[in-house]
Amino acid sequence: LFFFLVAENHSAVIVLSTAVQLMVLGGYHTPCRRSRQTEQSKLRERRLFWQTFIFDQDLALRIGKPPMIGPDFTIDLPEERPEDGVGTLTFKESGVTLNFIREQVILAKMQSKVYSTLYSKEARKKYVHEEIQLISELDSELCAWKSRIPEITKSTRAPYFDKDPGLINLTVLHYAYYQLVIVIHSFIFQSSNLEQLRDDFDRIHSSVALCVAAARARISLLNFHEDSHMFSLHLLNNVSWSLDVVFINILQNKGTPSAREDLNLLGRVISRFKKFDPNYRDAVAFRTASLFHQVAYRALQNYANSQNPAP
Repeated sequence: LFFFLVAENHSAVIVLSTAVQLMVLGGYHTPCRRSRQTEQSKLRERRLFWQTFIFDQDLALRIGKPPMIGPDFTIDLPEERPEDGVGTLTFKESGVTLNFIREQVILAKMQSKVYSTLYSKEARKKYVHEEIQLISELDSELCAWKSRIPEITKSTRAPYFDKDPGLINLTVLHYAYYQLVIVIHSFIFQSSNLEQLRDDFDRIHSSVALCVAAARARISLLNFHEDSHMFSLHLLNNVSWSLDVVFINILQNKGTPSAREDLNLLGRVISRFKKFDPNYRDAVAFRTASLFHQVAYRALQNYANSQNPAP
């Protein structure tokens, strides 16, 4: 969990692989109870395995490697209303009650589906029309899930962050959602059939717009966690998925007002690091954000100078 929080993904994979092996040996991966095992004991095992599955699918997409817990495993869903109430959250403003663990597992299963249908070796053999259809289906499935999740608003934010786990959990769900939007729609630029799509400008433009909007929204989640809490640092250390999308958008649209807004977004990430992370100079995400900000700033300055040349 520590390596996951500080975005040391490869170290997290090493530790997680050991955990997966031990869980499989212990029978945690199967929903069936062992002889003389109580329901409570099995439920604890399943919850540990579900959390491992969630970490595994997330890391697989981050580092671009196959997940350790593949399609051969049976992944059932946690109960929506468990008797002990673990994971159950109620949001008073929207009146929505959901089970955080269950929603995470649903998202993790979507992540697994995205990898297997778009990014695995077998998936690379698909024709262009099949890829477009898959992207559309995955996007629809993700949107259907998102429609059930409450939005984060300023009023959601509690005055004392460490007393509001609901906000943390809701942020985690939104964060994973935006990640999946980027992963699904950015695939179009990695497809071996990209040449066949070059004339389909509307399709490409739509995917670009969705990726950029998701990247901005993902970074903007920091606005609800303006403190030095460990979770805030976790968000900061994991925005690198979004920085490159915003950076490329700035370079591609130097003459638009949104380019300056995106530059300010990169600047806010840098300022948050300096304010809340005493070791910010060692953070990969900070160095990445700083480099992107410097290059983007110079690009915008050069563009402005070219539009208004000196007499």
